[in-house]
Amino acid sequence: MMMQPPPTSTEPIVINLTPPEVKIAAGGEPVELIANVRNAGSTVDQYSIELENIDPSWYTILVQSVSLFPGDSAPIPIRLHPPKGSGTRAGHHTFIVRARSHADPSLLGVTKGVINVSSYAIFQIELAPKRVTGSRGKFRLNISNGGNNEAQLELTGRDPESKLGFGFQKAAPTLQPGTKLSMPMTVKPRGFHLVGEQTKYPFAVNARPVDGTEKDAKEVEGELVHKPMFKSWKFPLIFLGVLLLLLAWITFKPPINPCDIRYYIPYQAGSAPFYAGMLCRGNNFAPLTQEEVVKPDCTSGAGFQEVRAAHEAIVGGCVEDEWGDDLGNVHQRTQKGELLYILKPPNDPEIYFFDQDKRIFTFVRPDDPGATFEESDAIEVKKPTPEKK
Repeated sequence: MMMQPPPTSTEPIVINLTPPEVKIAAGGEPVELIANVRNAGSTVDQYSIELENIDPSWYTILVQSVSLFPGDSAPIPIRLHPPKGSGTRAGHHTFIVRARSHADPSLLGVTKGVINVSSYAIFQIELAPKRVTGSRGKFRLNISNGGNNEAQLELTGRDPESKLGFGFQKAAPTLQPGTKLSMPMTVKPRGFHLVGEQTKYPFAVNARPVDGTEKDAKEVEGELVHKPMFKSWKFPLIFLGVLLLLLAWITFKPPINPCDIRYYIPYQAGSAPFYAGMLCRGNNFAPLTQEEVVKPDCTSGAGFQEVRAAHEAIVGGCVEDEWGDDLGNVHQRTQKGELLYILKPPNDPEIYFFDQDKRIFTFVRPDDPGATFEESDAIEVKKPTPEKK
């Protein structure tokens, strides 16, 4: 019985890695593996190896090339030394090793290897500013991840007497390698502190990797100088009294309209009802505004037209049609205030003007039965000063 010859490789170059997978710490001691190259061809040849899918700074090939007779093999050492830094990511990294013929560069032997880079955590935290004065402290916590793996941190705050409350935008932020995070943080005293003296509260913020221990934690210190809104109860009590009055007004809604007083405007100037004419529109509260647009085609009686023509610098142009109230008085808003026409018995009209500076003018015509308001003088009406007894 004839024996079958042993099977032969169909590839002219055979390459194997020993070991095919290695575990290494970034920046740690280098690890060496062997690329074993065998000449499976029929002629003497020289071979060199090359690596792909791996950063050149991660490895060193210790032997540049080997010459082999047919059937012979030789080891080529490769030293692996991935550097420490956020660019060296933790995890499995598959790479390719090729043995190339010098006689015929198209002839290749190919194999794969795996580097398992272990992770490490390097992070920094900073507090900005270190001290804040106010009713509450608004800080920013600046965190940077200089490690080679994703870092999830657990944030906590503490103070010696446990009198502070801490608010983080994220209590467990996650940072990718080589990234930074600037996160708002608030610190305030527990309880109600509306009145009192200024108080200093030192505190610390602790950041610990979720999958780490207290030895991996880092801490940063800060201070809140708490300043209550009031030093005494005087102003809070005044404010509370005003608030209670307002709530009572809203709750019981007394039937009082401050603009109703304009319907009792007496003919003497200087009284409170007379001034109300500057603040009310009809029966609604609506103070005059500073910017009014002239309405060129507004409806207006002869008296108002004559006053505007003679005293444009005081009155300005009209901005609305004239309108009458329930007492027969006529009103018209202008650029600079409001005109009021009052017809006194038997048939003697008077025109007043309320300007935006709360002044009151009346327009006095000449003592002539045919005189018009276009011939009038503008007289500012002053509130009479009480005589001293």
